Amino acid sequence: GRLGEHLHRSDVDCTALATQRPPECLRNVIPSNAHGMPIQALSSWLAFNLQQPVEDRTGLTGAFDFDLHWNRLGTPDSPEPALPTALEEQFGLKLERRQGAFEAVVIDHVERPTPV
Repeated sequence: GRLGEHLHRSDVDCTALATQRPPECLRNVIPSNAHGMPIQALSSWLAFNLQQPVEDRTGLTGAFDFDLHWNRLGTPDSPEPALPTALEEQFGLKLERRQGAFEAVVIDHVERPTPV
């Protein structure tokens, strides 16, 4: 596949510039408008928003600039597309549902600590 028109390779890797970040790195708000971020950052954001594990199988490495416009409120009359449609149309990326094992942390019991 090809990258969509709203996903471009970046000339700056904001994650590698720990101390001296250019101004464009400081305005990263994935996915609306992010600069110099790895695809893994997008995958993590998607997992958080979709409340499901998201595995990056793109094989893309390096930094990218994102510019994603989608129907954040889920309103039926919005001119913006749903998130999966926006990813495909604007980034050239497709979410595919798969079954498989993954690691998860499960908290099955909580107690208040007792004084020593």
